[in-house]
Amino acid sequence: MAQPERVQSIDAVRATALLLILLAHSVVAYGAVHADPGGGWGDGVVQWLFDYLFLGNGFLMFSFLFGLSFFFQMDHAEAKGIDFRGRFCWRLVLLFLFGVVHNAFYRSDILMIFAVAGFVPVLYHKIRTRWILLACVLLLVQPVPLLEAVQRYAGSWVEPPHEPVVDPASLWDAMRDNSTKWLVWKAHYQWDSGRLFYTIAMFMLGTIAGRSRIFEQPRAQYLPRLAACGAAFLAVTLAVEFSVPDAFHGYVQNWRQVATICMLIPLLAWFYNRPWLQRFLRPVHSVGRCTLTAYITQGMLLTLLYFQYGLGWGTCTSAGERAVIGLLFYLLQVAFFTWWLGSHRYGPFEGVWRKLTRIGMK
Repeated sequence: MAQPERVQSIDAVRATALLLILLAHSVVAYGAVHADPGGGWGDGVVQWLFDYLFLGNGFLMFSFLFGLSFFFQMDHAEAKGIDFRGRFCWRLVLLFLFGVVHNAFYRSDILMIFAVAGFVPVLYHKIRTRWILLACVLLLVQPVPLLEAVQRYAGSWVEPPHEPVVDPASLWDAMRDNSTKWLVWKAHYQWDSGRLFYTIAMFMLGTIAGRSRIFEQPRAQYLPRLAACGAAFLAVTLAVEFSVPDAFHGYVQNWRQVATICMLIPLLAWFYNRPWLQRFLRPVHSVGRCTLTAYITQGMLLTLLYFQYGLGWGTCTSAGERAVIGLLFYLLQVAFFTWWLGSHRYGPFEGVWRKLTRIGMK
């Protein structure tokens, strides 16, 4: 696979991950308290898709692609004799600031998490691949969620107190709460749910994929085989999920999501690189090149659509209707970024991020 073609296929995979994240957030109305789940057959289908396709999978795909992009940046810089690690750390600081702004609008922002966890790839950059793979497997074991599942099964689990969720009265109240108490909630959730472990593990898996050159020829021919292995892994996790006691469902669900992206990423990367598909994928590539701008604008605008301090559509739409709204919003973004990249090299926020990253560089 030639270099430009390979990057385009990864851009398309990244755009797909963004769509899954958008649909997952849209179905639950971006966390609006009184969102109506609906009860029709269409809502049932959307709920099934939410449980088995949208929920968690887009986030894990994004994490994988973050690790892959880290490798690409380091590899490109080292080919020029440049050590990019220090500059990458500064880039993470800037990403954290983007996340602070976005988190003020949407409390489940992932940019701040990526910015903090993103220092881990810098630490393991010079470590041999087999040790990174070992660390990845150990992180996927999920010690904290596993311990919780065992305690639930034994009946010794004590549910920790939760912050009551209430609708903010105004945008200012939402921004204040999102930037204070919900940050504490987010930190606890990342640890207790094991999401932080999975994020770092996906970083590692993406870096390993980059080192193996699996998205380049001649090794790209093995992508369908990897997808088949991922499908077999998914079948096993589904069988286990339906057979284990209820206490272990959440733990096994995490593994099922990992298995899903192990199937989806190589399958999509192979499919998106088919020559006959390229003319149709150009608009999708534009979103993949502007994911930072797309993700931030989704949180800023759609929370205003669903919460009571905005239009309040979370109370008068069903899950199926919100999925359609999310899809329509995504198509609008595809049109906008296709137009934008007709006269710009980078997305709006991507351009700012790049310029600030390169401050002081020749």
